[in-house]
Amino acid sequence: MDVDKEFREVDRKLKRSLDRSCIIATASVLGLTPKEYASQLDAAALAAMPNVMQEIGASYRSLKDSIIKMAEDFAIGWNAVKK
Repeated sequence: MDVDKEFREVDRKLKRSLDRSCIIATASVLGLTPKEYASQLDAAALAAMPNVMQEIGASYRSLKDSIIKMAEDFAIGWNAVKK
């Protein structure tokens, strides 16, 4: 038996149980059923998705620009050494 695998499985089950308990508790405070509250969370996550994707795209563009700048600087330095 793989002890690490068993610990990961138990950890995953605990986290899932805690998430479930938090959803149930928050739903009861808000006067909703757990399914209603979970659907609100899903809707909020879905609404935030375009913003997240735009931020990821901006990060990739920034990374691309940095790599291009690094390559240009390397080429300038390479040409200076060759002269």
